[in-house]
Amino acid sequence: AVLDGSKILPRIPSLAARSHRGHYRFRGVQEETSFLGVPCLTLRENTERPITVSQGTNQLIGRDISLLKSEIRRILSGDTKKASPIPLWDGHAAERIAKVVIRGQHLL
Repeated sequence: AVLDGSKILPRIPSLAARSHRGHYRFRGVQEETSFLGVPCLTLRENTERPITVSQGTNQLIGRDISLLKSEIRRILSGDTKKASPIPLWDGHAAERIAKVVIRGQHLL
């Protein structure tokens, strides 16, 4: 679908990494766009990752087409939501997990 020159695309691996803006309706992309600082408009009423809304670049649009249009215009004009650093989203999760495993600590 095309809306105001922006396409709503199916999820493609690494799409967010190559984007300056993203209009997605898939949950997994919310984290990636927030980490990369790419705007994300989620066409759902809720999210399993609320931190992407409160601290990331994600915005819940729901089914409000007028809100979707206005937010697309806002983003295209360069007025984008800036992400705050999200705790522990620093690219070092594997290192932290390895340290726990090596020490023999239980995760649960």
